[in-house]
Amino acid sequence: MDLRDRLFLRFAASPGLKALAYVLFLAGGLLLFQGPGAVLLAVPLLADAYGARLIRALYDGFREDLLELLEDEARRECGLAPDEEGFPVWEYDGCVRHWLVKGLPDRVILTLMAPRQDFLVVARKEGRIFPPLSYAPLDYEILDAGTLDVYYRDITHVEVNGEAVVLHTSGGEVIEYEDHSGGAGQAVRELRERLREHKARSSP
Repeated sequence: MDLRDRLFLRFAASPGLKALAYVLFLAGGLLLFQGPGAVLLAVPLLADAYGARLIRALYDGFREDLLELLEDEARRECGLAPDEEGFPVWEYDGCVRHWLVKGLPDRVILTLMAPRQDFLVVARKEGRIFPPLSYAPLDYEILDAGTLDVYYRDITHVEVNGEAVVLHTSGGEVIEYEDHSGGAGQAVRELRERLREHKARSSP
């Protein structure tokens, strides 16, 4: 990403900067050219539209980069070795604050389920897809949304309910995680297998 693109992205993602640009170009145009000077408002408008075009073109790259970082952090939180299996699912939230690309979510919450021998570790990480904290190098806002250990002895059953992974516990508590990744089925199949193994070991 070159400097020009970074400048357009920053402009498109900064409502305050855009408002200032509209005021300055309008005032400058009216002072220099009187009434027809208002046409100078097209300059920040075109810059904003080009910035939105860049956001749309680069969005998937930002999202995939952030998801990789979130999963790496979640794996460390779960204490997983590189060859150990973890099952990530994620959900999107919010929307990018730009009138031309507001259909794109601006945040993602990744939930990593790491089955151990007798319990399940669930680590959650949240990050902002756009705008990143910096463009060179790329850096994202990442938050720790918590880690939970759930013992198999406390889980009665696991299900996929629409776009959610649902853990039912013996105390009647329901633990639910939204999934927009399409990976919930694999995670639930693995959890069910671990639960069967645990019940077989625990049976007299």
